[in-house]
Amino acid sequence: MKLKKLPDFRGKVVYVALAGDKRFNLTLTSPHWEDHAGRLFLVGAVPPRGSARDWCVGLLTGIAWDQITDYVVFGSLKEYHERFGAFDGKKRKS
Repeated sequence: MKLKKLPDFRGKVVYVALAGDKRFNLTLTSPHWEDHAGRLFLVGAVPPRGSARDWCVGLLTGIAWDQITDYVVFGSLKEYHERFGAFDGKKRKS
């Protein structure tokens, strides 16, 4: 598989939305790229509050790049938690 220039997410926190399921999103810490049988995956560990009900915290997770509809990059886990906390607080008030 010939890879074109891909974003460098090392040291970052990346929140991804998956195609076909608006309820299932994941967050990965310091993800990197891997080729699995000719298919590109974004691979990283799931941080606390990085999955629904924290069911996969700490697990190494690979997400097929062609299944990601959009993503948001945070500079640190602290920034991710601050922004997530602000959103979660607004969501609960409404």
